[in-house]
Amino acid sequence: MSLGWTAATDNVGVTQYNVYRSTTSGFTPSAGNQIGTSTTTSYTDPIAAGTYYYLVTAQDAAGNVSSASNEATAASASDTIHRRYR
Repeated sequence: MSLGWTAATDNVGVTQYNVYRSTTSGFTPSAGNQIGTSTTTSYTDPIAAGTYYYLVTAQDAAGNVSSASNEATAASASDTIHRRYR
């Protein structure tokens, strides 16, 4: 799943974005559901089939973390593998 968002601004300078994922809508971002960080405004999440919910926070050079973004929903379809037996 490819994610993208609008850049945040900060008087100290944003150094990274923290990406969070859950299978439950309305979740709160925490260390337990953080799936990665990005220094750009995009992130690729290799996920299995299902529906997922994402939040992003911005972090500045001083270590301050913004409020979470609006929640985004994404659905991933399963891959179909065809095998041929002889």
